[in-house]
Amino acid sequence: MLRCALAAALANLAAELLGLSHSVWASMSALIVSHEKLSSTRAGVTGRIAGTVIGALVALAVHRLGAPLGINLQLALAVAVCALIASGRPTLRVCLWTCPLVLLTASPEESPEFTAMSRAVEVLLGAVIGGAMHYVEAALLRRLEAESCSPSDTHAGD
Repeated sequence: MLRCALAAALANLAAELLGLSHSVWASMSALIVSHEKLSSTRAGVTGRIAGTVIGALVALAVHRLGAPLGINLQLALAVAVCALIASGRPTLRVCLWTCPLVLLTASPEESPEFTAMSRAVEVLLGAVIGGAMHYVEAALLRRLEAESCSPSDTHAGD
């Protein structure tokens, strides 16, 4: 509980300090990658990173190549391509929702490349912070467990 609360808050703070415009994605990603087991969190972080990069690149490519199609057809095409890529690879499914994240948050003031990079950085920042918080928690728990299992020095002279 504390791990997730801290991860969400730290990811949001880091995104704000970096001046990222959609810090909500950092906070959400920190929570999405967090699982009960450290190995599951590790897999979540890895999949989130790979899927985000794939989705951002596909969305950007489809936007560049399919500009005359309009946003809805671009979205459909990008998601379809990512669905093919993620087929049989559940950890990469994040690439499917990265496409709308990139395509639908673009603004006329930003280049498509800047939008793709910004959304990817927001998501990746959160994923890394969420994963790091789980590692910190696991290390602290191991240390506490080791200290509680070690013989007490107070009874050494008994």
